[in-house]
Amino acid sequence: FKIIKLTKDLEFYFTHPEEIGKFYIAGRIITTFYAIGVIILSYLIAKKIYQKSQKAFLIPIVISFTPLIILNSSYMYADIPGLFWIMLCLYYSLKTLENPSYKNFFITGVFSGLALGTKIPLFTSIFIPFISLILTYKNMRKFITSTIYIVGGAILSFSITNPYFFITFPSPIIELKQHTPLSFSGKFYLNALGYGIGWPIFILCLIGLFLNQKILEKKRILLLGWTIFYFLFISVFSKNYARYILPIVPPLIVLGFDIWTRKIEKLNSFKNVILWICILHTFIYGMSYKMLFIKENIRTEAGVWIKENLPAGGSIGVTEVPWQFQMPPFDYYMYRVVVTGYNIENLKKDQPDFFILSSFQVPVPPYPMRLQKERVKFYKDFIESGLYVEIKKFEKYPSFAGITFRFKTLPEDLIYLNPSI
Repeated sequence: FKIIKLTKDLEFYFTHPEEIGKFYIAGRIITTFYAIGVIILSYLIAKKIYQKSQKAFLIPIVISFTPLIILNSSYMYADIPGLFWIMLCLYYSLKTLENPSYKNFFITGVFSGLALGTKIPLFTSIFIPFISLILTYKNMRKFITSTIYIVGGAILSFSITNPYFFITFPSPIIELKQHTPLSFSGKFYLNALGYGIGWPIFILCLIGLFLNQKILEKKRILLLGWTIFYFLFISVFSKNYARYILPIVPPLIVLGFDIWTRKIEKLNSFKNVILWICILHTFIYGMSYKMLFIKENIRTEAGVWIKENLPAGGSIGVTEVPWQFQMPPFDYYMYRVVVTGYNIENLKKDQPDFFILSSFQVPVPPYPMRLQKERVKFYKDFIESGLYVEIKKFEKYPSFAGITFRFKTLPEDLIYLNPSI
């Protein structure tokens, strides 16, 4: 559509940064369309689980206001597109339970392959059609034939959409190994769910999950099996981000709402009050993160302040080579940048005129739950050295309708919009 100018000349993009901006805008719009698809599929899946309940429509509303969905729907990331294909795979696997056929098994395989092609760890989505297959066929011939259709569909869609995986093989596998050290992180992802969808709705879903009297019904087994399997799989890796748990957020909420969609004599009014309090909290909590997108970015505010208040020609100290993810933007030609690392001796030796720190680097709330020990120690030494005094602090917590959400620590990707500087 000629909206984006494509060229191999990298110098063009350095001199025309607005053209790079178009890449991000287009990518974010595409992610938003995928997110809308996730919400629609959440409703369709909820309808298959709660066919006669009028409260099924509440489920996609709750999902759409969880911070994990709001934040990742606004970034040019692969996580929401990957979630979309997983939701399609879940939906068609549910349809397959209703109407088993080789065609439906093939379609679920295709969607699994597209999830894999979006993000390599989502190869786990192949587990979804296999759960429905196990629940459907006891006949070995049909089981083997359906397996061929599932795997064939996955290989076909992955090959068509990711030919470079095979052209550059084994480089993708080598890179994947480099980025996936092993260390069980179940506690982190439980916290990621609590902070990512809101503790009230998370606890409500856990209660609904444990009190679910129909949990052994085939459709519920499918959702539960995927939720448990993926949670255990992603918890094995030590590289932790809240967005990695996204693939189980919609099915967990769908399952967790079970007890809240059924009438319980004498408890119905109380149950509804609890439900609506949790939904209201989720709405306010989600909107507080949405407001961070509407307001000026905190890094931009800090960058403007630096330009207006710090004298040109001075030196600015940083712990790492500055990049806008962690730092406010400033003109590197106007100031001399001194990179000290997380070493207090380097700091004492160089003593730049000014020093900038962000909550991605040191324990200034809100900071990552798994902040490296060397960074914690550096900040302690930094304060004790007495070399610097704080002259300006920028912080912006999620806030909506007069309610502010202040957390000491959070999963790192829930701080992307509001690091303290």
